[in-house]
Amino acid sequence: MTLHEADASAATKAAFNAEVAGRFGLVPNFFQSASEAPGLIAELWGFAKSAYIFNPLPSLFKERLFVHVSRFCEVRYCIVRHVGFLVGNGQPAGDPKAHPQTVDDVVELLRKPGVPDAGTLDAILLRLEARNSPFGVPEAGTQEEFDIFAAASIVFLHPTASERARGALRAALGAQTLEFLTAFLAFIRTAHYWTETHPDIVFEEDMEELMRLHEELASLMLDTKDAARTEVGQRLYDEVILLRQERDDRVALRKSLAENQEARRHQQLLINELNHRVKNTLAIIQSIAMQTLRDEDITPQIREAFMARLMALADAHDVLTAESWDGAELDAVITKAAIIHQAAGGNSRFRLSGPPIRLTPKTAVALSMAFHELATNAAKYGALSVSTGKVDVDWSLEKSEAGDRLSLCWTERAGPYVMGPARKGFGSRLIERGLAGELAGDATLDFRPDGLVCTIHAPYPFETEIIQA
Repeated sequence: MTLHEADASAATKAAFNAEVAGRFGLVPNFFQSASEAPGLIAELWGFAKSAYIFNPLPSLFKERLFVHVSRFCEVRYCIVRHVGFLVGNGQPAGDPKAHPQTVDDVVELLRKPGVPDAGTLDAILLRLEARNSPFGVPEAGTQEEFDIFAAASIVFLHPTASERARGALRAALGAQTLEFLTAFLAFIRTAHYWTETHPDIVFEEDMEELMRLHEELASLMLDTKDAARTEVGQRLYDEVILLRQERDDRVALRKSLAENQEARRHQQLLINELNHRVKNTLAIIQSIAMQTLRDEDITPQIREAFMARLMALADAHDVLTAESWDGAELDAVITKAAIIHQAAGGNSRFRLSGPPIRLTPKTAVALSMAFHELATNAAKYGALSVSTGKVDVDWSLEKSEAGDRLSLCWTERAGPYVMGPARKGFGSRLIERGLAGELAGDATLDFRPDGLVCTIHAPYPFETEIIQA
């Protein structure tokens, strides 16, 4: 290098140092490194000016965030130097108008966790995401600032896996401010890498003196425990994502349960309305029947039989109403049909035996009508017409290659001598034809001398009914 070239280089360096000192009030050792590559540090200074010094984010906010995320760097130069700027050993963010903070302010900042635990971080991101409009850059020391710093730390530590954190920052700061913040974080990462690859950069004398005067501040600045966040940060963030997924699942479950509950309420209203209409219809039919059957040529026996059948239909309706028209148990249908005869002769008159069988609503009505006819016939002519008579109702499910089949047997015993009817009446036709058709099976009446036996066979389970709109 010639003397002229050396003078020019010295002049350039002097001008550079003057520019840096004009901004910070001193020339940090950071900008006196890489002496073997003249001009390189000037390019780094250009990046510092565009992403840090001239970045439109507020100066105090930038300097506090610089200190906050510098705890994640194993080399302590950046955190020490920028704490110095923050407390007035230089100018915060190169801004001569920025008011420096006290040592106590910085101690309070460094006492806060770099990245909180997963549950707290999830709550922070929820608060930021809940913003209807951006609130801008917050004041120093506020909860809003801490929330922004926590989310920014996630972006800083794992920029490629921080979609949720960036979304939360966008909601809180706005899209443009988020871009300024991203550029600033990029410069801080560059500064950290530069100090990590240039171990010859040492603390300035002003910072050595500050650390001697303030032991707690020095201890916080030199503590490297938060530097481990760069290794566990991804695991932490994954845990936050999992927490959010679990929360979303809980919200979806609560919503589904609420919708199901509302649907059940609506269904119950419809069922109540159906019950009301059916009962009104039965009452109207009963009234019409009573008026119609008053004619002199209608015998009392016909009148009583018709009204009894209406009551049997109403009883079947009551059983289904208790089950919200979702079906009914077989033993409940039989008990309802037989209850009037139980009252007359005591509980021992009927013996029921069989496994639980669930009936569809249509099947429940059909069997209820059939049992009413059997019980009425037994009360008039069969086992229930004498005090000693009894009725056994046994049912079972029989296995076969074609599938399960319901087998039911109504057996009357200890009653009067039985003779078959000269002709089949309505009750017999209802059971042998109507019931068999409803069940897609068969039903037979056997008038044995010692008592009537009715056997019913049908495929099981019964086909689910389809209600067409």
